[in-house]
Parts: sequence; structure tokens; C-alpha cells
Amino acid sequence: MVILLIFVTAILSAREVDFAWEAFENARAYQIQVATEIEFNNVIFKKLSLKPNLTADLPYGQMYYRVRAIDKNKKPGVWSEPGLIVVKPYAPELQAPSSEQQYVLFKKEVEIPFRWQPQDQARYVLLIKKDNGEKVFEEEVRSPNFTWSTASAGNYSWQVRSIHNDIHFSDYSSPRKIRILQREMGAPLLIQPQNNANVPAYRKVKFTWEYFPPSDYSHFEIKGPASKSWSLQNKDFHKLESIPPGTYQWRVGSSESKDSPRVYSEWQNIHVSEEMISDKDHYIGMRLHYRDWGAKYKSNRAAADSGEWELEDTQFLREWYGNYQISKHSGLRLSFIDGEIDGAAPYSFSDMTLAFAFRFGTTDYRQSFILGIKQTSHLEYWQESGLAKNNIITGRSLLFGIQMLGRLNNTYRLHIDIQYASPSSQHGNGDLGGDQFLSQIGVSRKVFKKIWASYYVAYERNVLRFENDSQGKTSWKGESFYPLRLALEYRH
Repeated sequence: MVILLIFVTAILSAREVDFAWEAFENARAYQIQVATEIEFNNVIFKKLSLKPNLTADLPYGQMYYRVRAIDKNKKPGVWSEPGLIVVKPYAPELQAPSSEQQYVLFKKEVEIPFRWQPQDQARYVLLIKKDNGEKVFEEEVRSPNFTWSTASAGNYSWQVRSIHNDIHFSDYSSPRKIRILQREMGAPLLIQPQNNANVPAYRKVKFTWEYFPPSDYSHFEIKGPASKSWSLQNKDFHKLESIPPGTYQWRVGSSESKDSPRVYSEWQNIHVSEEMISDKDHYIGMRLHYRDWGAKYKSNRAAADSGEWELEDTQFLREWYGNYQISKHSGLRLSFIDGEIDGAAPYSFSDMTLAFAFRFGTTDYRQSFILGIKQTSHLEYWQESGLAKNNIITGRSLLFGIQMLGRLNNTYRLHIDIQYASPSSQHGNGDLGGDQFLSQIGVSRKVFKKIWASYYVAYERNVLRFENDSQGKTSWKGESFYPLRLALEYRH
């Protein structure tokens, strides 16, 4: 009996090999042998089968097989002619990307991650072709994944095969198709500040914009007296702590990565002015005063304290002050000053002012009109004919003033203040009235973020007299020169 071999699926890519042959009517069983050479001197697989087919696990490589029938008397027949089989590794099972998956290409190369089922001790060959059959990538890789980058849109297919022991190659897997589409990236949309907006100098300014996928980076640029640029990842805003006065332009670019091509918005203008007409001009500060002052007393009354005398001395004063900005053009200010002199006639002084300020400004100039209430308290001690005496003068008055602020350059500001008050005070010998003038000039400089330092020189003149004095005319005249007024303030 000669058996005719019908087919063997080992010619396909498989470790598990299916054998089949023509059945014999009187055959009790069949015997199959698989050997590494055609003479069958090295048989690596043999088995009896009751059916005209079986499945066997075989190693990779080229082999030969033959089959013979065994009749009912257990007598074997003649071997069939040898058949050639080539056992190949399984083709890798593709996992991702899925078939017909689409990718969008913008400015930079699109990255496509390929992944397939790993095999033991295997290397792989990844093949990528265009839809016209042109190979664009065919390389060996050692892991079951690979990321391919391309800047060309089109239709592609991809396949993978495995390599074992450097000699056993699987067939390529069935191809999967992918599509790469070309799209244009949109430029960012600038939101704040709006074009030609006016913003205050030396203040924190927040720039905001909207960017669109697939942008991961925003590139903020500002040019003018202080030009700078920043690259920001996944951000739609940027804050500048302080901008010197001047006219600036700003724009924002988008890109898929830090160094990939960028798409920019149009330039927008902003005008940064020293006027600082803002509804957020809040500040608090502390000022130290050093003054050289003198006072003249004159009276023609017949009382014991008639006559004339003069007094001169130096004094340190402390001042705490603050401003709460109600609106862009109005604010509420509060200050408190105190000091004392230890001498032949000890003297203490306190001054509290609550004022409302209305202001307006231009690009480099701001002016404020001040209307307020001033509360003053003077306490004086002295000895007369061996007796201790004291004099308390308290008063309040309306306060009028003008404050001017100008920009000298990008660093310094000039301050000029003029104030007038008409105090009405109470004294043991009657009601006092008079005039009070204050003028000062100074410069300030930003020293750290929101901290400003300032230096002033000031002159003050006070004249007090009794409103109703039946005993004669009495007056106090005082002059103070402030060669040193130092202040630190925190501006929000």
C-alpha cells in the first residue's frame, strides 16, 4: 500500500503542524515519521494515528515526512514518497494601531507607536509601505514595540515578522492600514490685555490667551523698552511682575514641542504709563522723619506768660500710613505721626489724618487733589517759679492738598506734595485758630517686587493765635525743616 500525501499546513507559518493524507479502506492505522534529512536517518517525530490526519508540534526548520498504512493484521505497508515541510515561527500578532486608524499631521513630525504580541527570544522586522507599494521603512527591532516618525501625509500599511536564532524567519503578518492627514495648526487667540490697552507701570500684569490642540507649548513674546520671551508648556497665561513705562507689543506662538515650528498670533499693542490710574492702588508704609524745628511765642497780655521767647530743637518722628483705592479716581488715606522731645521743656506730638483723594493722570504724570480731616494733639511740660506746668493743645481742621507724581526714568519717580490746614484748637485761655503749610519733594525707587523706598525733603510752617483774646494778642509761630524723610512701603 502506497499512501498519497494530500496536504500539510506546516508550509504556512506555524509551530503546530497539521498532517493529512488519503485514507485506505482496509487500513487499521497509519504511521508517520518526520526527519531532518531525506534519508530519514534522524527521525525527530513518529506516531501511530487511527485517522488519516494528525497534529504535531515541531521545531522550526526544514524537515521531511512520510506515512505508511498498517492493515488489520498489523502488517505495515510501503512508505510514501517523502514530503518536504518548512516549519516557520508564528507571524507576530499585531496589536496597535488598529486597522484604518487615522493620525493628524501639523507642523512637526507625527509619531506613531506600533505594538505587537511579543514572542520568546525573538527579534522583529517592521515593514511600512505606502499604498502604492513603495517601502518607506523596513528595519529590525529588538522589542515588540516601535515609534515611527514621519512628516509625510498619506495612506500606509504596516506588517511585522519575527526572527528566531538568526535563521528562522516567520512570514509577515497580515497588513494593517493607517492614514496620516495634513492639517494646519491654529494661531493662539489673544484675550487680555486687549489691543491698545493702557496698563499701569511697575504693576503685575496678567497676559492671557487661548491655544488650540495639538499645541503643547506657548511662546510668549513682548518687545519694547524691556523685551523678553518665554516658552511655556500647557499654559494659557503669563504674569509679569513689573513693566517699566513705555509702548510695547506682545504676541504668542503655538507649537507641538518646544523646538518644533511655531504659528504666531498678530502683534498687539499695550501702553504702560506711570499714571497708575488703577482701582488696585493699595499700599501701606512706614516713614521716619528727622526735623530741625523752632518756635516763637509772642504776647502783649499783662498775664504772667506775656512777653516773647524762642525755642529750637531736633526731633525724630514716626509715621504709619496707608491708602485704600476705592475706584480708579478716588481713594481713602490714613496716616498717624507721633514723636517727643526730652529736654528742659518735654514735648510730645501726635497727628492723625483721614483724607479723601481724587486723582487724574496722563502717560508720565499723575495729580491728586486731597480733602480730609486732620486731628492734632500737642502736650508740653515746663517749670515756672518752681511749679510744674503743662499745656495741652488739641485741634482738628480741614485739610487741603495737591500731590503730584512724575516719572523721571524707568527706575525713579518724582513726588511733590503741598498741603494746607486751618486748625481750630482748644487752649486753657481760649480757642486757637491758625494756618499750617507743608511742602515736600522726594524721589522713590522700587527695590524688591512690591517694596518701594523713598526719600523726601520737607518744610513746614505753623501759625497759631487766640481767636478771642480780651487780654491782648498772642501767637505761636513754628517752622520745621525736614532734611531727612525715609520711607518703605508695600504696594499691592
